[in-house]
Amino acid sequence: MFLPHHLAALPQAARTAVFAALFSVLMTYVSMHLVTRALRRWLGPGIPTTKQ
Repeated sequence: MFLPHHLAALPQAARTAVFAALFSVLMTYVSMHLVTRALRRWLGPGIPTTKQ
């Protein structure tokens, strides 16, 4: 929302590189952290149903 106004003076290739880097960081360190936390029971090892 705020970034396009500041990056308007850059060439198209530079703007694309900035957005790609920004979204990569956001997906890696923000979104995936939240998704992993939300799905932790499904991603983790299962609890055995019978005792031996």
